[in-house]
Amino acid sequence: MSGGVDSAVAASILKRDAHELVGVTFLFDGGQASRIGAETAASICAKLGISHQVVDLSQRYEELVAAKVLEDLAVGREPSIPVIA
Repeated sequence: MSGGVDSAVAASILKRDAHELVGVTFLFDGGQASRIGAETAASICAKLGISHQVVDLSQRYEELVAAKVLEDLAVGREPSIPVIA
């Protein structure tokens, strides 16, 4: 869950339709926007009565994505963004 309107509405509809839910927010960096999004998502989940988990992928993202993009740029290649699996 991003903490935005789309994920909030989707969670609300799924909750209304009696689905068992867990809200999950992935953090890809340590920035303020990520923390605010996670806090907002947690607040939405609390209001809906569902649990919320935060998964910090910032180190893994740095290792697999950001470092590769910088490496490509350093040698003049068009960055290719690897998919995290």
